[in-house]
Amino acid sequence: MMQLPGRLSATTLGDLLGSIHRRASTGTLELAEPRGRVHRVHLASGLVTAVELDRATASLAEILRRHDEIDEDTLRRSLLRAIASSRLHGEVLVRDFHLSPTVVGRALRHQLILRLEVLEELGEAQICFRVTLR
Repeated sequence: MMQLPGRLSATTLGDLLGSIHRRASTGTLELAEPRGRVHRVHLASGLVTAVELDRATASLAEILRRHDEIDEDTLRRSLLRAIASSRLHGEVLVRDFHLSPTVVGRALRHQLILRLEVLEELGEAQICFRVTLR
């Protein structure tokens, strides 16, 4: 049984993620701020797979634009197609617009890191880990 502290002020995000990683746990780490925002870190076998923030952060499009990985016209058309087809923007970029999976993967990893950096700045939050059962 994994014992995590109840409050983020008693630990660090790195220590929390390290504990979950060492146990190769699968589930969702929820961080609830006192003012009501709830952020989630999804993990599979102890590895971070996604980070949901209850606030605005850089989109995949913004990250690709910052690194000059795609031109504005392709970016606009791919976003419209992703919205119209209810598919993920990265999937549309790779399958329909033939952007390299390596480029999209690198941008998605960068987005994940930026989101984790935001969580590292939280001063106080209630901690809850919800294990995913198969």
